[in-house]
Parts: sequence; C-alpha cells; structure tokens
Amino acid sequence: TIAVSRARRGDGPPPIFRQLERRLPSGADPAMQLARRLGVDPSQEHAFRQFHRRFFEETVKQRRRIQQARRRMVEELVSESPDQELLEQLVREVAEAQVSMEKALVETTLRSREALDPGREEAYLRFLMNRLQRMGQAQQQRQQRRR
Repeated sequence: TIAVSRARRGDGPPPIFRQLERRLPSGADPAMQLARRLGVDPSQEHAFRQFHRRFFEETVKQRRRIQQARRRMVEELVSESPDQELLEQLVREVAEAQVSMEKALVETTLRSREALDPGREEAYLRFLMNRLQRMGQAQQQRQQRRR
C-alpha cells in the first residue's frame, strides 16, 4: 500500500550522503569522499571525517527507528481495533528520532565548522546549503504530488 511504501522510506543513509555514495565503489567511505570533494586539508581531514562518520551512523540508526515505528504504526492503524496509546507512543518515537537527527546535523555542522579553515568552512557551508535546499525542494514536490 501507499502507507507501507512511505513507511519504508526511513531506511538508508541520510540524503546528504546518498549522492556521494552513488559515485563511490562498494565499501567506500562517504565522509572521506565529502572531505576530498571539499578539499579539506589533511591536518583537518581526520576530525572532519570522524564528525561526519558519527553523523552518518546516527542518522542511519534514527532513520531505521523511524522506519520501524512507521511500519508498526501502519500495522496498528489497519488492525481491527487500533490501540490509541500504542499509536501515540509510536508517534512520539518518530518525533524523538527526528529530533535526534536534527541535533546530529547541528552538532556535526558546528564541529565541522570549528575544525575547518575559513576557506574550507565556506565551501562546506555552500555544500550544506545546496543539499538542504535540494532536500526542501524535493519535499515540496512530493507534497504537491500528494495533493
């Protein structure tokens, strides 16, 4: 069903890394690819990669959590007698995971900015803004198609 397919969207890497991963050989590190794409100085690269690797791991974990909660929510919604308390708990779980991902983005961005020299920081912020704008545009398009 449509709801089930939407529930499955929560799995996988964060959108910022998806495009990078498509260009990488299997098993390659998207954090390293991002550092190289931005021209991060080798002295800054280790810290930058660590921040982004943790961000990647955290967002994958939270996206899976969202996926599982949404799947359980759909199952409960279509059950013969949905449990309102369980549904409210699942909504809270999705919200908590979303908050965790937003906090991870903020923390990673701030730490990355501190670790980068001014030129790389500017390139990083441009990259991040472009990605976030594209994500926002894609979300708007999806919402328009649903109407």
